[in-house]
Amino acid sequence: MKILVTGCNGLLGQKLVELLTSKPDHYLIATAKSRLIPTLLQGEFHLLDITDRSEVNEVLSKTKPDVVINASAYNFVDQAELEPEKAFAVNKTGPENLAKATAELNIPSGVKVRIILDNQDDTPEEFDSHALNREKHVPPKSRVTLFIGPLDPGRYLFEGETSESRGNAALGVLVVQ
Repeated sequence: MKILVTGCNGLLGQKLVELLTSKPDHYLIATAKSRLIPTLLQGEFHLLDITDRSEVNEVLSKTKPDVVINASAYNFVDQAELEPEKAFAVNKTGPENLAKATAELNIPSGVKVRIILDNQDDTPEEFDSHALNREKHVPPKSRVTLFIGPLDPGRYLFEGETSESRGNAALGVLVVQ
């Protein structure tokens, strides 16, 4: 399994690098914003600033991890009051960039595909895509299978349930090539 860890030079990141490099069935992709490269028994290192969406997309496209663990954080509490933009970028924008990059599902054009919607939450969820002309209710703690396609090349956005408290929660994008 290929596991990408962000913030590998921080305290949590260092512990994750140590743990994951000791597992022979895991291939570590360690990333950090600084050039301080950790000692890797196996795996690879990439410079990555998670606040830069294009960098995130580039590294994830290049490495194709199975799992992404975000250990990046702006944790200088007192300094955060003086640099709120920086703290916000690392602790909110960065994780959003990672979530968006991992929420893209690449599928071939002209092929019918099966998508399994797995709702692990205690509340129902609604799969909704105007671009795909699909809407599917997913009960709490359950799975629903959805068949779509064949599709023309393009990007098809799908969203979660709309509610007054949450608004539209983007779940991902189908990228058809």
